[in-house]
Amino acid sequence: MVGMSIVDGEISARVRIAVEHVGLPLRQLSATIGVSAPFLSQVQTGRHPPSLAMLIGLRRVYGISIDWLLVGAGEMVANDAPVGGDARLARAVRMAAAEVGAGRVAAMLESLAGDQLPGVRSA
Repeated sequence: MVGMSIVDGEISARVRIAVEHVGLPLRQLSATIGVSAPFLSQVQTGRHPPSLAMLIGLRRVYGISIDWLLVGAGEMVANDAPVGGDARLARAVRMAAAEVGAGRVAAMLESLAGDQLPGVRSA
């Protein structure tokens, strides 16, 4: 069915809140976290689940808690997150995405995540 939500509406709502919190245009924000603007838009509307790359990007660049995004646990911005995000990291991700493509940047972020990502509980 066209327009049908396949993702928990609460996750989509929290992604929308996080995007509003960051305060960047969708294209710019999506580039900094290594996903396309249409993909991020589909996640916000519940038409697509968030990718690991998107979650990691929001956490690393803007300090948005993955636990909060997925289950609403804790605070939206992780306690150990830099205030206002890490602008240098955001700039580096944008430059890398422009240089090698967003897909490769997303793969790199996923490979770096492992146990090194603070603020994420193990299952």
